[in-house]
Amino acid sequence: MKYLFYILILIALTGVFNEKNVAQATTTADPYVLLAPLPCEAGTPGCDPATETLKTFDPTTGLGTYLNLMIKIFIGLCAVLSVVMIVMGGVEYMTSELAHTKESGKEKIEHAILGLIIALGAWALLYTINPDLLKSDFNPPSATVTLPANGTCKLQRTQNNETKDETWNNISEQTCDGIVATSSDSIKITKISWTKNPN
Repeated sequence: MKYLFYILILIALTGVFNEKNVAQATTTADPYVLLAPLPCEAGTPGCDPATETLKTFDPTTGLGTYLNLMIKIFIGLCAVLSVVMIVMGGVEYMTSELAHTKESGKEKIEHAILGLIIALGAWALLYTINPDLLKSDFNPPSATVTLPANGTCKLQRTQNNETKDETWNNISEQTCDGIVATSSDSIKITKISWTKNPN
């Protein structure tokens, strides 16, 4: 009886993190389809207003919507599990006549309340500092990257006594030198030339 609760939690976690229960997408452009819909608030991106459930989410808009729901579900699970532990501790306290078993029931109740206070306290602390800390939306501004001048790299590759000429387009001179640096005993790469593309 003592380990039954821990065994049930282990079985539940095994089912939650099973590979079959992980959201999968057919391609990277498709939205993830959740195997079980998650509850959501109206107005959440991807939330079905009729059923107030989230069945898919688009990874291109960010993982924040999904993580925000997971935070709420985690707090809810903490509350449910603490109530279960309080009930178990209460039953153990009431049905036992031995002093050490009554103490064990008391400890279960105290630990469940402490765990709930820690979970709710962490959320309340973050919310008090800045409510945006609980929003895991991450939308960085777009950045412009300037690449070095591109050109054409002509190489000669020798492998197994066979020589081939290769041309690499739209790469920088440093990248061309980097390709040459990958030469090994079995593959010899020689740089013939690098010419800059006209602007």
